[in-house]
Amino acid sequence: TTLEPRRRAPHSPRAEQPRMATKRPRADEDHNGGAPAHDGTVFELGDHHVHAAKCAEQAAMWAAGELCDVSVATAPGAAAHKAHRVVLASASAYFHRRFVGAPGVEPVPAGGLLCLSEDLGERLAADLGYMAGPRAAAALEAALQCAYRGRAEVPAESLRPLVALMCALEMHPLVGAAAAALARQLVPSTAISLLAFGESHGLTDLAEGAKALAAEQFEEALLDPSFLEASPHCLQRLLALDELKAPPEAAVATRVLDWARADPEGRREALGRLLPLVRWPVAGAGGGAPA
Repeated sequence: TTLEPRRRAPHSPRAEQPRMATKRPRADEDHNGGAPAHDGTVFELGDHHVHAAKCAEQAAMWAAGELCDVSVATAPGAAAHKAHRVVLASASAYFHRRFVGAPGVEPVPAGGLLCLSEDLGERLAADLGYMAGPRAAAALEAALQCAYRGRAEVPAESLRPLVALMCALEMHPLVGAAAAALARQLVPSTAISLLAFGESHGLTDLAEGAKALAAEQFEEALLDPSFLEASPHCLQRLLALDELKAPPEAAVATRVLDWARADPEGRREALGRLLPLVRWPVAGAGGGAPA
């Protein structure tokens, strides 16, 4: 997604007058540091209006590049995004540690450059690929939109890299909303890959929903190419489920062997744990264990 900087409207959110609730002060309330309470009205600003106006103003300042005090890039040499440390730190525990400092963490100073690949490159390699590449750049841009606006518009194929980055940045609770959007992509053909994704990133609700769908529609999930990319742990959990609705056992065993052939050296040991989980007496009506 390309973020188009928006021109600030002539009527700034700062100038908007929030609706106010009024009340009369109690007789025993002291509003003047010991002086007798006045008889005027006490104005209480509505929290929602104040928060919305503040977020809109911060987003407008970010789009205009006003008062930015840090730059963030996915990797050295990649395009850097100017931002405000206080906004990013309030939206992300990772950014908070990097800007405020923590034991063993040198804070990024005002005007500094933070490259995410320094800390997160290895963790994000599977989901974002080359950290200086376009997939990582698009994910960072969308994550910054979420930090400032609480939302981002991304194509379906870019949602998973965005969620992975938001998990790594610890952007709670924004990551919950992004994971919920990802869960809406759940169909039998994506169930196994989303189960593995949810488990690897600690997205419990997504993983549980994907596991239930994969168990219910296992025959379709079994034939999807994502089955060959599943982790041994993911397949072991699926094959061990009591509620698994499996096709004939020979088809399951054949697919498990296909999975092992995709990485013979790396999966030989796991194969010994997976094949016994194929339920030969009960998985299908015809056939028996392969010779």
